[in-house]
Amino acid sequence: MQSLKTPLAEKNLDSAFELMKTRKYDEAEALLEKGMKEAEQKKDIVLVGVYSSAFGVLLKLKKEFRKSWKFYEQAEKCIPDDLSLKLISCRLLADYFGQYDTVIRKMEKVIQLAKEDPILQHQANTLAGYASFKKGDKKRGIDFFRKSMADGFKGLQTAANLDFKLVGELVKKKQEKDLCRQYLEMALKWTQTTKEKPYQQLIRRMLDQIV
Repeated sequence: MQSLKTPLAEKNLDSAFELMKTRKYDEAEALLEKGMKEAEQKKDIVLVGVYSSAFGVLLKLKKEFRKSWKFYEQAEKCIPDDLSLKLISCRLLADYFGQYDTVIRKMEKVIQLAKEDPILQHQANTLAGYASFKKGDKKRGIDFFRKSMADGFKGLQTAANLDFKLVGELVKKKQEKDLCRQYLEMALKWTQTTKEKPYQQLIRRMLDQIV
């Protein structure tokens, strides 16, 4: 397998992401198209996957969600061992297309394959729980929600790894208050060990909404 750390990949990808930061989307797209074409000519399937993922990022920023999802799906096929791509594509499926059964099925696969990765375990369980609640399967949603809190978030590296999507949705709808309070109090305790004050403030605001 060819290394991704080639001058070609570094130049096009890094420059494209820098352009995205300043919302120069057309220029970023031109660079990605150039890099994708060269990767295809080299028949570097992994690099094609990386560029597909980058296109997914760009199109999501442009709010072209269906196109974004299609590129993430292509990236998944090119790099099937990268489970994080499944998370990204499934977030789009849940948020913009309501494909909750597909999300749950894919997240169950990630949970099965990522047994040694606490970050993926946490985020996949949270997303599966969110999809379960959205489709009206409360019992299954609670089960996934509880699993997302396993071992008090042991193994996460930073508060950015914490997923607040499900708990935020439940707090907003005033559902499962005790479970939400448990999640947030556990998350607050964890962020106190990592000394991440912005997240502590966010969590306290969410706790204040539970009445």
